[in-house]
Amino acid sequence: MLPRPVLSVDEVKRIIHQPDTETAMGMRDAIMLELYYATALRRSELADLTMDNVDLPQQQLKVCHGKGFKDRLVPIAPDTCEKLRVYINQIRPKLTTLCSGNTVFVATLGKPFRPTQLSELIAGYIKKAGITKGGACNQLRHAAATHLYEGGADLRAIQMILGHADISTTQVYVHVSLCHVRKIYLRAHPLARHKL
Repeated sequence: MLPRPVLSVDEVKRIIHQPDTETAMGMRDAIMLELYYATALRRSELADLTMDNVDLPQQQLKVCHGKGFKDRLVPIAPDTCEKLRVYINQIRPKLTTLCSGNTVFVATLGKPFRPTQLSELIAGYIKKAGITKGGACNQLRHAAATHLYEGGADLRAIQMILGHADISTTQVYVHVSLCHVRKIYLRAHPLARHKL
C-alpha cells in the first residue's frame, strides 16, 4: 500500500503559521505545531510531556514511556527550543490552573490535552492552511521523518528519534519524494552523467 502524500516543507510552514500568535492560545498552538514537526513526537507523547522532561539547556526532550514503554531522548532544533523557552516562561503561566499539574501544553480550563483533542486541533490548522492531504498529528511526524531522510539523516538515527523498535517500521514512515529520488538518480547513475 502506498503511503499517504507527505507534506512538503512549505506546507509544514503554512500549517505552523496558521495560529493567531497575538493570543496566548495561538502562541501555544504555534509552538505545539512546530514542536511536533521538530521532534516527530507521537500525539500521546506530546499530550503526556511534562516540565520535568524538557531540557532546554541541552536542547532535548525526554520521552517517558513511549510506545512499548521505552524512554528516549529527542533533540530539539535550536530555534524551536528558544520558542519553547518563551512559551514555558511567558505563555504557559497564563493558561495553567490548579488542574494543569506539570503538563507542558494545556487545553481549555488548564486541563492537559487528550490525544483526540490534539488531533482535532492539528487537523483544523491543516484544513485552514488549505491542505487536502488529510491526517493530523501523524502527518507532521511522517513529514519530519521524510524530511530528515531527504536531508541526509540515516535510518538508524531517524529510528531513534521516532522511537521505533524495528527499523522496518521506520522504512514505512520514510516516504521519499519522487523529486528527491530523481535528484539522486541524476547524480548517481552513470548514464545520467555520461553518454556511453
